[in-house]
Amino acid sequence: MTAALWRSIANARTWAAPCPGSRRTGQFVCPCHASAFERDGELINAPAPRPLDRFAVTIVDGVVLVDTGNAIQRDHTSTDDLVYA
Repeated sequence: MTAALWRSIANARTWAAPCPGSRRTGQFVCPCHASAFERDGELINAPAPRPLDRFAVTIVDGVVLVDTGNAIQRDHTSTDDLVYA
């Protein structure tokens, strides 16, 4: 499964970074405010107000294409956000 997330945190002007051990947990953490996110962008620790934004992903002939021209805001995450190869 594939998801493309924008690491910019809403209203914080900071970036979420892979946390130590992220290969195992898949989490991202804001180094300034300690907001934490699951690998699908779901917010698991405030103060961020919502999940990480995502970008549309398509797979054409085995090539992953990410539309970075339009970030998609979400108030929750969904399995509909994922693309399966």
